[in-house]
Amino acid sequence: MLTICTSRAASCGCWLTWDVALPAMRPHCLAVLAKMSNTPNGRDALYQTSTDLVFCQQLQSSNTDLLADAALGVANMTKLLPSAVRMSDTNVIETLCAILSDDSAAWFYVRINALRALGELCRIIPKAAFSLVEPKTFAALRNINKKFKDTPIEAQRLAVQCYINLQSYHESTNAMLNEDFMQELLNIFQRIDINLKIMACTALSGLMSVDLAKELFTTRKGEEVVSNNLHIEHVGLRTALCTLIMVSVTQDGAEAYLELGDNPSYGQQQIGKVCSGSLGASVGGHIPAPSFGETGLHRTFGYQRYYQRRFLRAETTRRQAAHTSGDNVPTAAVHATCVGYFVLPPRG
Repeated sequence: MLTICTSRAASCGCWLTWDVALPAMRPHCLAVLAKMSNTPNGRDALYQTSTDLVFCQQLQSSNTDLLADAALGVANMTKLLPSAVRMSDTNVIETLCAILSDDSAAWFYVRINALRALGELCRIIPKAAFSLVEPKTFAALRNINKKFKDTPIEAQRLAVQCYINLQSYHESTNAMLNEDFMQELLNIFQRIDINLKIMACTALSGLMSVDLAKELFTTRKGEEVVSNNLHIEHVGLRTALCTLIMVSVTQDGAEAYLELGDNPSYGQQQIGKVCSGSLGASVGGHIPAPSFGETGLHRTFGYQRYYQRRFLRAETTRRQAAHTSGDNVPTAAVHATCVGYFVLPPRG
């Protein structure tokens, strides 16, 4: 018999007894246990009484209320590493993948919580990450954003968060290095949700540590997508986009940005204004923007030399601004300013 007690419950004389609970009361008991898992003290108590395994067992239930709370409990208990390891030794990963792939299951809150649990598990448990990129499960995960008109925005964000978490491992990262997946991420920028776009920037930026991802980005016209979204007046999105430019730019990519900069419909100084404006807004001043009319792609020196030299200039600017204003300028803003010099360094 499993008995759970917390200090608050004990003070009220309330004891939660799972095994002897009437069937009608079990959903309510599991809901309370799932809420307890939201706090560190609650997770410790649940782990000590092996309630994390109860969450895993109830994932087999046909009761949707039990399923939703069990999946939420697994997601929360994963934040406690010993519990995550213990749960991963059961069949919880396979069960969660099956729930995610079940189109007949309700999104709220069965599949949503299963997706949340998988995202948490694949962040720290390699076995979960490898299971998530199995063809059937990965197809179900990708369909969330492919068929975005049929899925809630919360599920779309959680799916992209899974992509970010999967980048912790080479095997799961390799599953994302193809043109179709790159196009899927770029298509997200056509939607209106800003937070989802910022998350897509993070996912793309993580992939850019692999040279193949940079080639795929340019092949799928990622530079044009970034350029179009720089028109959106949102500091967080623009900073994320500039960071993406910095980590993804290649010889061909820089040429693409140069061509876009020479297009009157785009505006010659768009990227320069955005990049310098991010730092200027951070320090309450104005940093002059490089002009596309006066800049171009330098043919003589390698990008790394330009990157290092221009970044040092941006870092010096940051330190001087911080010394003057007394505030610390975000590194992301420095990166954004650096991009204005790095992508299209001056001729000569």
